[in-house]
Amino acid sequence: MKLAVLARSGAFRNVALVAFTVDHGLREGSAGEAAMVARWCAEHGIFHETLRWHGEIIRSGLQAAARKARYDLMTDRCAAMGCGVLMTAHTADDQAETVAMRMTRTDSPKSLAGIWPSMTWNGITVCRPLLHERRETLRAFLRDVGQPWIEDPSNDDLRFERVRVRKSLAAGDVPILAARAEAAITTAMANSAEATAWLEDHPVSHFGHVQFSRMGFASQPVAVQCEILSNLLAMLGGKPPLRAQLRELAAHLRGSTFFRRTLGGGLVSARKSDVIICREASRVLAEVIVPAGGTVLWDARFQITAPSGAVIRPLGRAHARASYGCPSYVAAALPEVLVAGNPPVTPHFQPGAGISVRLSERFGL
Repeated sequence: MKLAVLARSGAFRNVALVAFTVDHGLREGSAGEAAMVARWCAEHGIFHETLRWHGEIIRSGLQAAARKARYDLMTDRCAAMGCGVLMTAHTADDQAETVAMRMTRTDSPKSLAGIWPSMTWNGITVCRPLLHERRETLRAFLRDVGQPWIEDPSNDDLRFERVRVRKSLAAGDVPILAARAEAAITTAMANSAEATAWLEDHPVSHFGHVQFSRMGFASQPVAVQCEILSNLLAMLGGKPPLRAQLRELAAHLRGSTFFRRTLGGGLVSARKSDVIICREASRVLAEVIVPAGGTVLWDARFQITAPSGAVIRPLGRAHARASYGCPSYVAAALPEVLVAGNPPVTPHFQPGAGISVRLSERFGL
């Protein structure tokens, strides 16, 4: 915050600053600390807001859950207030700790890239402008300008893996691990670019599925294969699987066996020479009622226009037919619309009648 204030007095004098403190309510004193930050912000004329997490307390994975809640709260408020960029003060030490933790689990460049300098969360750009600075450098800066700060006692709680890793790192480990993250980011970006190019050559069909050659897929580097599958399953199924699951799936797809597998809300069907990935029909919500206005985003995949009050449900395997022009398991996850007094309509195969369907924006079309 202090550095942002200095930047505002220079080249960024026309930039409005807003500060958020997230109070997770997990320990005594957090509310008082948030109030202290509010007072510091007031001294610089910065609007401050304390965001409170009201999620249920969990016994495992607490830091990960709190992190997600923190970014969800902050980006939601950014969107509501018209803030396009959220800055956080992650340092080279934070980066080194993240890489050290991930090295025990994976060798994936995307994971070993650690904390990215810039990313998007809920449509908001998140920037880490201090990622190359050491934590102690920031403390020295604050001492020089006479700005007190608050140390989170959780940073000394050995129940958390990050704290144990932090205490195990030697001073010389930080630049080495930070450099490894830089190299991994470069590799991950290259893999991502190759995967993006491949996806552009294999667009999602009107029915919400992708079909591609097993041989063509196998010709890609393994890391790119995993990136492709991660993107497809996130788009078509709704949730990107774990990296280990992607590696295993990619290995099976490079083989020649026929199989069908569900993963991340998606269905992967490996046939003799090609692969089809689509939505897993059993994961689709049973029924959705069209609201006033007549347009609804259904299953995050299709934008459907239908009469208000109509019921949308998945077609289901019982009514899906391969003769529709796509495999029956693809058709099973497509919408069927019920309007009172009329027979059911499957808009993908029965256009008109005041009902229309198109792919949602998540597919980048």
